[in-house]
Amino acid sequence: MTRSIVRLAAVVRCAMLCAVLSAPVAWSAAPSSTQMVNSTVRVKVETDSGSTTIVGYGSAFGVDLSGYGVERHRYLLSAAHLVLSDDGCRLLNGNVKVELPSNKQTNQKRWATCRVLSVTRVYDLCLLECDEDIPVVSKLTLEKSAPRVGSAILVVGCPLGVQPQVSSGTLTDKDPLVSDRGHKVWEAAAAFNHGNSGGPVFCADAGTVIGVAVAGVRAGGGGPLDMDPRVALFTPYYCVKHFLDVSIAKMAQ
Repeated sequence: MTRSIVRLAAVVRCAMLCAVLSAPVAWSAAPSSTQMVNSTVRVKVETDSGSTTIVGYGSAFGVDLSGYGVERHRYLLSAAHLVLSDDGCRLLNGNVKVELPSNKQTNQKRWATCRVLSVTRVYDLCLLECDEDIPVVSKLTLEKSAPRVGSAILVVGCPLGVQPQVSSGTLTDKDPLVSDRGHKVWEAAAAFNHGNSGGPVFCADAGTVIGVAVAGVRAGGGGPLDMDPRVALFTPYYCVKHFLDVSIAKMAQ
């Protein structure tokens, strides 16, 4: 039976946003859950809607692009539908900001502005640039070989707009029957909710990124925003790498 997907952007004054990825550089040890959470930041999307401003919260995490020759730590990866209009034809008319970790002097967090560098509806991904340096998981790498169904995974994100959380689960399907999805997605059994969209999905054993969360699955009998909190759909690593390859090549022109 084909199931309906739920894109994880709540429109009840919360358009949850999450995410960021990494570049193809080798590293010797898997990141700890602490590293994963510390490199993840909350994102605020302020969208102008006539006389009102809709404010939504979500998450993102720093992209290490050193494998592409880009050394600055100011880049984030997220889901395209979080920064696009409902019809997917234009960028939202508003601001995207990330919540930076507290510094030693003030012990207070602060918001920094981001801009959209690249976006694709094909993979439902976007690349953001922050005005300030952001934390990244050092020399994080994309998975180079396909994990098997049944592999342990970790999903990092800000469900319902809270502070970054790590949920553990299992890769359950590489070809799920879901509607409204124009590209390949994989499915995982893990705690998942509005706000996780755009967040990274890790291979638990290797610590490598195997995809970016882009949608949930509608709960049986539920409304358009009701979703099964036990199922995550994510864009697999090879699609993420292709998006980064194309995006960085365009930035270099």
